[in-house]
Amino acid sequence: MDAISAEALPKIPDFIPQNHTNMAWSFAVIGKHDVPLLASIAAAARATIRDFNSQNLSNTPWAFSTLGKQHVPLRESIAAQSLRPLPEAEAQDLANTAWAMAVFGVGATPLMASISSSSINLLRQGLLDG
Repeated sequence: MDAISAEALPKIPDFIPQNHTNMAWSFAVIGKHDVPLLASIAAAARATIRDFNSQNLSNTPWAFSTLGKQHVPLRESIAAQSLRPLPEAEAQDLANTAWAMAVFGVGATPLMASISSSSINLLRQGLLDG
């Protein structure tokens, strides 16, 4: 993973949102704590946050939370961007975002209220039925 990190670091500013998310996610899944890589991903993700889709907005904070790496500016950018209507938001996206924010002690906020409202809408539509 060190070789992947070394190769990716100079390219991260040019990544599209899905690349930011995938890189952070892959390092989180294997438990690799690469502080310079995560800092670079966080900075680049904040610059392109408006282009993030629902899955990017949920998996990126999930990755950082899984690694125990709180990046407050990124978290706040994700929280603000996640408040916009996301008709494509699925139950997994909502759950990942709620879990990631809870790990870092984010409580009753507009974001959590929005997640709650979206979850209720999915329940009413029968989209959370097992």
